[in-house]
Amino acid sequence: MAPTATSKIDGLHELRGDEGSVLVLELKRPRLDEGLLDDLETAMAAIDRAAGRAEIAGLILRAHRKGLPDGPAPETLLDCSDLESLTRFAERGAEIARRLERLPVPVVALLRGRCL
Repeated sequence: MAPTATSKIDGLHELRGDEGSVLVLELKRPRLDEGLLDDLETAMAAIDRAAGRAEIAGLILRAHRKGLPDGPAPETLLDCSDLESLTRFAERGAEIARRLERLPVPVVALLRGRCL
């Protein structure tokens, strides 16, 4: 599908072609931290709304520059002062991953370098 037009909806790019559209989410944070989880939760609300449209054929996750995060930032782990806060952080990330898995469209990650 060669894109014929693009638009931006709720922070996502939508590439439209003859056979449908593909959503593109550009991750602009190079580290897995609370800020990235905040960004993903915001984006997931828009993705959930858009992915239900019949013309949406898929979602592409793409890193802005340095590749997708390859694990939590060390300072994020140090900020988790106890086991409970570390568990909340891990569970929050796992829930976002489950939401991506349950999308009714295929999800593709464009990778450069390592990714976990």
